[in-house]
Amino acid sequence: MDRKRKVETEDEDFDEQRICESLNRLTHGIKNFLQSVNGGSHLVNEGLNIGSIDSIGTGWDIVQRGQSQINRLVLSFLVLTNKSALKPEVSDINVLINGAVADLSDRQSSFKKLVRWNENPTLRRFLFDNHGISNVVSILLSQALKLETTPQANDSAGADPVVEIGTAQSDSECLVYVAVANCAPLSGKELESMFDYDHSAHETDSANIRGVHLAAAKKIVAAHGGQLDFKVNEFGSGQFSVRLPMK
Repeated sequence: MDRKRKVETEDEDFDEQRICESLNRLTHGIKNFLQSVNGGSHLVNEGLNIGSIDSIGTGWDIVQRGQSQINRLVLSFLVLTNKSALKPEVSDINVLINGAVADLSDRQSSFKKLVRWNENPTLRRFLFDNHGISNVVSILLSQALKLETTPQANDSAGADPVVEIGTAQSDSECLVYVAVANCAPLSGKELESMFDYDHSAHETDSANIRGVHLAAAKKIVAAHGGQLDFKVNEFGSGQFSVRLPMK
């Protein structure tokens, strides 16, 4: 009995430790994004003072992007700590992706110019959790843009699409892919552990945040009985692939 009580105590201590580590990562990430929001706010105020529409527009875009990053980070942590069941319904994934792309476009003015959405009108409706898969699509699009190294990815003026999202379907599964034209160099270790929440805690700030988001996305996909992976080919292009069973 004493041994059982000891094991239970150790488990509780471990859980508390994980909670503390998670809160530390969350607050650190929010602090970094708030610095970006503050910088954007400064640009907006400066633009108002000197009457510069360009400064106001640039600053406001930075503010919206920072707010969006904070929202997504909090949502990802909620996914990782939440044990609530899925709420699947027969839905059209084209409508879901359209909504995710439109939402991200509203939050970041350059988004539409940087992402190409190849809608597939032949897709059949199938059973999935709308809110969960919408989160996955938003996470993958955002992380794909961060992995893209093309200079125009950071300059919306005259930019061509550098990230592509599309779908395919077989009798047994639906594939959602998010392709990156020129992927940032990633070591074998980074590729192997990029969906690993615990490992990413010891990486750089950007890899740390990426690990939180991608671990959340993988958890949602796994709860559907699906698979999520990322591969880079010999030409330096990368692709996130989500495979969801057709139900």
